[in-house]
Amino acid sequence: MSDANNEDIVITITDVEATKTAAEQEPEGEEANKGEKRKRKMKGHVLNLIVQEELDEINDCIHRVRNAVKYARGSAKRKLEFLHYANQECISRGKMLSLDICTSWNSTYLMLESTLHYRRAYDRMKTRDLNFRDPPLADDWEKARIVHGFLEIVYTVTKIFSGSKYCIANVFLREIYHVFMLLRETSIEDSPFLGSMAVNILVKFEKYWLEKEPNILLSVAFVLDPRSKMRNLKTIFSKIYESYLAPYMLDCVHKTLQDLFIEYVKAYEVSC
Repeated sequence: MSDANNEDIVITITDVEATKTAAEQEPEGEEANKGEKRKRKMKGHVLNLIVQEELDEINDCIHRVRNAVKYARGSAKRKLEFLHYANQECISRGKMLSLDICTSWNSTYLMLESTLHYRRAYDRMKTRDLNFRDPPLADDWEKARIVHGFLEIVYTVTKIFSGSKYCIANVFLREIYHVFMLLRETSIEDSPFLGSMAVNILVKFEKYWLEKEPNILLSVAFVLDPRSKMRNLKTIFSKIYESYLAPYMLDCVHKTLQDLFIEYVKAYEVSC
């Protein structure tokens, strides 16, 4: 998954599996929406793949932080000592240390969230526990803070995408827009570390989102949300797409809305 060809292979294989699963679960009579639902799930899954791949590239920067979590959780005695250091630093117990799964960026985000909460306890442990070797340096903590702040927004978006007990079609485009804006703003950050990471993710995300066939029904769902309407869609398209493409995309959405309305009238018109 390190080059463009491998990315296409992973996306294609995953799309095949998603297609099979959707075909087995979808009831009859929803053939028109089946493909659109599948695309929506795929876009959320591809976002996960892209973020995970980039996190693998910068894994070294959080290596010491991960080892610090392993050390504090290594035995019951160490856990008690660590909590003692936390008490001395007046750190609340709201978040307990969690160790991540290296292949799951979501768990890495949660690990960073809990570990940063206890940073002062680790600083105290470093001066008191002689067995605590190779603790995180100031630079490691700073990079962990940067990565955590960046992942926080993506984590919130993917939680919305994975919702199964509520409708997400009307908010999907809005959240994709937030990801785009986050990546584009972060890509010009003064921090070389954060900027380069955002650029790499942005290139891959644009390759999938902008170069693939757009999901028009997601835009339709966005417009039908009373909070959004067509004017907000116009604003989003103007910032996501090139200037020559945004009007075309708006026309496609408008035409789809008209077609849906005609179908609605035909289906529910009263016979005279």
